[in-house]
Amino acid sequence: MMDIALITANANQLRYILEFGDRNTVFYITTMLIVTSILLQVAVGVCLIFKGRFDMAGDAKQYQANRLNNYVVMGVFLVTIINVFVATFTISPKQGSGSS
Repeated sequence: MMDIALITANANQLRYILEFGDRNTVFYITTMLIVTSILLQVAVGVCLIFKGRFDMAGDAKQYQANRLNNYVVMGVFLVTIINVFVATFTISPKQGSGSS
């Protein structure tokens, strides 16, 4: 299950890329992926809050609860896939730069 560590890591990655990233194609792709991941994490968190408070009495409510659960599972899957791409495109510090 997603937790605060993942959203904190994404926020830190976003800060890093905005601060140190070169404005190239990879910069924009990574920024877009990180922002999308953070937004999806917030949406999944809100869905989990509603899911925890859901009254499942009756067949119609059970259908809605199952549908909400499917959205949560899809959201978690998408966040996982997006974060794999974020890790792939993450910009590392350039070798040889900085003071010696």
